[in-house]
Amino acid sequence: MFDPAKTSLPQSWSIPFAMTLRSLGVSGAAIGAAVREVESHCAESGQSPIDAFGDPVEYAGSLAPQAPAAHGEKLVSALAPTALGLAGLMLTTPAVEAWRRGGAVVVSAGLCLSFVATLLVVIALVNPQLHRRRVGLSVLATLGTLVVIGAPLVWPTQALTAPVPLCLGIAALAVFGSTAWHRGSVDPDAITDPLARVDQPGAARGGFERVFPIVTAWLFPILAVLLGLLAWFVPGRVS
Repeated sequence: MFDPAKTSLPQSWSIPFAMTLRSLGVSGAAIGAAVREVESHCAESGQSPIDAFGDPVEYAGSLAPQAPAAHGEKLVSALAPTALGLAGLMLTTPAVEAWRRGGAVVVSAGLCLSFVATLLVVIALVNPQLHRRRVGLSVLATLGTLVVIGAPLVWPTQALTAPVPLCLGIAALAVFGSTAWHRGSVDPDAITDPLARVDQPGAARGGFERVFPIVTAWLFPILAVLLGLLAWFVPGRVS
């Protein structure tokens, strides 16, 4: 797999450039070729990529123009299984705790806010322009983490109650539904280096590229099992 950050181009230019191309549905081979073309031009001309090609996001958009509606559909299809998995994951802990206690499932207002905050952070991180603003990215990551972790602790007010079997069933359907959805939508198309020879070791798709789609698809069930075990064996966790 070709890492666009490991070239002679500044990472502040190459990473947004590659990410924008990826978000626009450009293949891994085409992304690798585009990065190498920019690198070659800059090496020959002595110019920086920003001087030669301008803003990386705008230049990437000029190479792969896409209608906003099509881009929106691609964004929704990528985020929908993640949102579904997050919903199931966040319902797992209170459902297992209630099962252990033998009572109804109590979902706090803070947990609902935590889910909303997580979803908003995921949506924001999809925007490649955010990665050009390191301060903004750091602030978003910090605030998002504080809200996701702290909201259930500082806002324990009961938002809703439901039977344990119903919540466990919904959580399982959401988590495994997300897995099934991801298995059909995760893009295993790795960015490749056009300068790498096919017969070189590692030129073909390696183990990581083969395993990554599988791990990504099954991430939510794995996390749900871990959270369920933690909720069962570690009493006193706040829902």
